[in-house]
Order: sequence, then C-alpha cells, then structure tokens
Amino acid sequence: MKADRLYGITLYLLNHKRASGRCLAETFEVSLRCIQRDMDTLSMAGVPIIAYSGVNGGYELQEGYKLPAALVKEQDYAIIAASLDSLESAGLHKEVQNAKLLFPKHEEDTVGVQLDFSVANETAAEQRSFLQAVIGARHSTSFLYTDAQGNQTKRNCEALALIFRWYAWYLVGWDVDKQAYRMYKLVRMEQLQEKTHTMHKHPSLQEILKQLDAADTQVTWTIKLHCQPEARGRVLEYFQGTIMEVYADSSFLYCMRVPKQEHFWYASLLGMGNTVRVLEPMELKERIKADCKAMLKQYEK
Repeated sequence: MKADRLYGITLYLLNHKRASGRCLAETFEVSLRCIQRDMDTLSMAGVPIIAYSGVNGGYELQEGYKLPAALVKEQDYAIIAASLDSLESAGLHKEVQNAKLLFPKHEEDTVGVQLDFSVANETAAEQRSFLQAVIGARHSTSFLYTDAQGNQTKRNCEALALIFRWYAWYLVGWDVDKQAYRMYKLVRMEQLQEKTHTMHKHPSLQEILKQLDAADTQVTWTIKLHCQPEARGRVLEYFQGTIMEVYADSSFLYCMRVPKQEHFWYASLLGMGNTVRVLEPMELKERIKADCKAMLKQYEK
C-alpha cells in the first residue's frame, strides 16, 4: 500500500540521512518515477524533504526533523514496548523507567514475542554495576584479566559500553597499552579500579563492533559427529549445526563449525558421553582421549 511505503520511506530517511532515488526505488521495489511522486506527496503532507541534484544527489530530511508520535503505527509501538520489557528483564530497570512511561504496554499484545533476558541479570552483577558508573562518568578502568588460556595480565582501557553476547557480558573498550579496541568478558575481570582519564573521541559502538568482528582471527573447526537418537534433543539445543544424514537406526551425521578455543561447545560435547562420537577432525579426537585419560587418573588415585 502507498501509505505504508510513504511511512517506510520516512523512516528510511530518518535512519540513513541522504538516499538516492535509485536506492529508494530498489529498497521499496518500485520505479524511480514512483519514488519521485512519493516525494511530492510527502512534501505536500508537511514532511520536510530536501532534494539534491548531482553525482552525490538524493533525498534527505531537514535536520532536526522527528516523526510525530501520532504517526507511529500500533505495531511499531508494541515492538518498542516489548523491547523495553526485554531490557528491563536484563536488569536495566532504572535505565528504561522513563521510556516505559512514554511507551506503556497495552493489554492487547500485537507482537506475539517476548524476549526474556533475565539470564543476563544473573551474571557479573558487581562488575556491571561498577562499569556502568565508569562508562557514565566517561572514565577509564584498570583490572586484572584472565584469558581463555589462564594467563592473567593487567589491563588499562577506556570503558565504552557493555554488551551481552554469546551468553555472557562483555566490556567494549579502548586498550590504552595496545592502542586497539578490545572486548573483555566481565566474569574474568578482577580488582577493577576507576581512573579519571581524558577520553578520546571514538566511533559509534556499531562501528567498533564491526571492526572487532572483521579483525577476529580465532581458528575455527568444522566438526562431524555420529550421534545416537537419544542425543538428538541435546545436540539441536546446544549446538548450531546441521543434520547431514539420518541412518536406518535413527542415528545421524551432524556437522557444525565452532571456535577452536571456545569452551562451551567442548564441555557440552563431553557431557554427552557415549551418545556422540567425533568423526573428525582427528586433532579433536586426540584431545578428547587425552583429556579423558587425565580425568580418569584424577579418580584412580
């Protein structure tokens, strides 16, 4: 419908600043001529559209324009209210209090989805509280950090943001010594101290996370497992892979790609005992045999 497209174009321009007519036409799957007519319609409706010609031309909204609350759709309103509930479940009660007054939840739920992040509120509570205050004050922090290999080092960083990712809380910060952006798992941080330090100017959190993801050099494994039928539920729940083949006895071939040094999948794999057998890589098979022998020795003493 045209009204939905006009609403969508307005939101697109609010979030992307300038966009060419061709870009809008491709995004909304209409002709360039149709976009031109839509711009005329929006302008007549009082939306401050500015058109630019030339190589870098396009359309953008007048700086400072905000979408009138009356134009926010009921579905969008419900999504905002549900998102605020999700943030509150993660322990951010104080942070969302004012926003929840602006977007109270209606009795009729038009979203049909509720994200419960209460698990995020169960870990690293002391570190989160301390770091939120540091971030709010735009200060730096120092701490002892234990990496995945058990090595402990002193770190100094400008604290930029907290992020819940991969089932854990992380601090995103600028490592003063390494002169690079880093992510630190909160449960591995000890002896945190706040430092008054002049913060440098940093890009947006989204841009920093893109840089971190692009620079990620951790080695991954492609693992093939032969799984017994009784392991199916746990395999599908704990691993993010694909069932490649199901055999006559209902056992199945499962394939997944995992970070080599990550512990969660390895612990889950060991916990499945003899219901799962590693087919490849050979290095993983040898690692399991060595670890199991070492564990047995602990109990044979």
